[in-house]
Amino acid sequence: MSAGPIVVLYAAPVWRGEDALEMLRVAAALVACGHPLRLAETSPVLSGDDLPDEAERILDQLAEFGVVPEPFTPETLAAARSVLRLGAADRSGRPPLASGPDPDPRVVHEAGQFTR
Repeated sequence: MSAGPIVVLYAAPVWRGEDALEMLRVAAALVACGHPLRLAETSPVLSGDDLPDEAERILDQLAEFGVVPEPFTPETLAAARSVLRLGAADRSGRPPLASGPDPDPRVVHEAGQFTR
């Protein structure tokens, strides 16, 4: 298994409520277990002023371990050993498949699945 980080990718354009809180809880648990982790976002949702208190608390705890939201770039995925992605809940139709080591960020944002 690669020693690269786990990438937690927030790919929804808005706050996703309880689903997003659960994703942040999983990210915190991974960090607590000693996994290297990067927290990426396709829109600056996790730095917004309208986050619930629990989300801000989890983000503050992650920051103590050097894990802060960063903009998603294709390079973010290049060294990742795995990706945990939370996408938009309201997308319609058949979402695209993002693939390859350097997928287009727009496709990753809209993707239903990611593979390399």
